Amino acid sequence: AMVASEYCLHQEDVEDHKCFEACGASPFQSKGITVYGKCPSKYSTIDKVVTEEQCPDGVTNLRYCQSTALNVTIATKGEAGVIAMVASEYCLHQEDVEDHKCFEACGASPFQSKGITVYGKCPSKYSTVDKVVTEEQCPDGVTNLRYCQSTALNVTIATKGEAGVIAMV
Repeated sequence: AMVASEYCLHQEDVEDHKCFEACGASPFQSKGITVYGKCPSKYSTIDKVVTEEQCPDGVTNLRYCQSTALNVTIATKGEAGVIAMVASEYCLHQEDVEDHKCFEACGASPFQSKGITVYGKCPSKYSTVDKVVTEEQCPDGVTNLRYCQSTALNVTIATKGEAGVIAMV
């Protein structure tokens, strides 16, 4: 595995309890995201993640910077417990050490998830988010939604990776 450092910028939107975090493999600029470093730790939930290829200056058209273009991942983060007065978040995780990945499932109340069984969030070494999916499910993780309408909940599953670790395929 190769380890590289990650360059990040962030911008807080205090009024909406959000923070935008843009990270890439080398220094870059991003319109409206100008503060060096990652979002403050109080922004612990991930609402959305997009990866875009861009020029280092953040404005030039890609066709004029093919040799220096880089992928920038922008995460929209929120403050846990702030959205709609949700008191706390219940999370489970499962590490896949061989592939340097961790699966993190979180919901508003306790639930079970097939194959994701360890209580709590992924260890902090899994700091990149590869994919996020939200699914409605029954608390036991197996029953068909038809039979648990009153107790069904949304569970967000994030596939996380280790920053700078490139899986040797």
